[in-house]
Amino acid sequence: MNVEDKAGNEARQRKREERLWELLVTVWHAPQERCLMGGRITEIRIRKPDYEGGPVKLVVKGVDDTGKYVGFSEGLDTPIGVLAVLDRIRSGQMKWREDRPYQPRLPGVEE
Repeated sequence: MNVEDKAGNEARQRKREERLWELLVTVWHAPQERCLMGGRITEIRIRKPDYEGGPVKLVVKGVDDTGKYVGFSEGLDTPIGVLAVLDRIRSGQMKWREDRPYQPRLPGVEE
């Protein structure tokens, strides 16, 4: 990779990061974006790809009068993943489930 390619990649990465921060500020400061089944979004976690070029994974947590909920999404990169989450929340297509503590199952142990 030559110096110009590296500089171009770094500039694109900076633009992606700036866009991501703009999106996150929008999420946290616009009440209609935080809407969740009469409740609100409380947390968005972004997990790095498991492998080079893989999708980023997002975990979205929310709360309403009946309890805590969690939803999952992914995207090609972080800004696309955040946009996907916003789009799913706005359109009502985000799938939510009750947020319970993770309890791994041990092999050979019956519940």
